[in-house]
Amino acid sequence: MKTSLLFTCVALSVVFSLPVRADDAAPAGIVVITPATRLRDPFWPVSYVPSNPVPAPVISFAVNSTGTTADTLPPSPKEPQWDAARKLLKVQGISRVGIDKKTGHPTFFAVINGRVVEEGSIVDAATPDFKYRWKVASIAEKNIKLNPLEAQSR
Repeated sequence: MKTSLLFTCVALSVVFSLPVRADDAAPAGIVVITPATRLRDPFWPVSYVPSNPVPAPVISFAVNSTGTTADTLPPSPKEPQWDAARKLLKVQGISRVGIDKKTGHPTFFAVINGRVVEEGSIVDAATPDFKYRWKVASIAEKNIKLNPLEAQSR
């Protein structure tokens, strides 16, 4: 009696702990994977529901007749995309720090992606495919000129 009750409890706990299959509603040949639902934050009040919950991402990919996954992801770019990578550099401020004694021109510093840079400094940005590097050519009151140095494949 005790063993049958034990097996029943184990079987019920296994059945209720398995996630619901989301691929039952998908068309044939498409496998859909949904992550487990997020548990309630233990620090929230009992009846609290977040006003803007983040939906769980759904990952889907096609399975061909041999049972392997078909390549549905777009290929990564083979050429560096300097303009797209330049948008990753966030200029957070430009500051005038004084006048150069030799030339008499004002000297500026800038904050790019949280880092203080001056003329001649190297700044970088990374995408999944490449790591881009620029040299700060000049900093003026309202603009920064960057010269592309290199793009290394990742």
